[in-house]
Amino acid sequence: LGLASRVDSLQRQSFTDPLTSLANRRFFDEKLLALFERAGGQGQALALLMIDIDHFKNFNDRFGHAWGDEALKMVGAVLQDNARPQDHVCRYGGEEFAVIMPGADRATAADIAAHLRVSVSDADMRGERLSVSIGVVSMQDDRFTTAAAFFDAADRALYQAKSDGRNCVVGFSPTLAKRYGRRATDLLPVRS
Repeated sequence: LGLASRVDSLQRQSFTDPLTSLANRRFFDEKLLALFERAGGQGQALALLMIDIDHFKNFNDRFGHAWGDEALKMVGAVLQDNARPQDHVCRYGGEEFAVIMPGADRATAADIAAHLRVSVSDADMRGERLSVSIGVVSMQDDRFTTAAAFFDAADRALYQAKSDGRNCVVGFSPTLAKRYGRRATDLLPVRS
């Protein structure tokens, strides 16, 4: 019984980011693959948000890494507190976060992304304000054949949000992929 408890504890640690206490990249990779395969096989809704803290390097340079770590913890907590209970909030790496949203369609994902963006902007970091850019993709947006392509779509939408001036939410569409050398439809910025 003690050994089983120790193994369980080690497994939880291997899937947890030590700074933010969110799920880590390893968890993200495994969970996204499993949920993508289930959603594709059973025709279920699935959405993914990729989130990047805007101008984080400048924040770190200005206030130091200790404050930067506090900012990462604060953003992680805001995302966790404002996501749905069934969502998986992960620290992807550096100042990037991801939210895997099982059962979420495009409209639900866009609404939650907008709420998360505002919640981070409203949070007070010792008198400083942070903002985030968010890319949104859902299984409704294209015929994704792999979890990697699904992730790539969310990542492209995130980079479009950063290109559009940051502190905004952008939804993926196949036209965005075409712009980067893939297939087609039309970029649908999500109003937030």
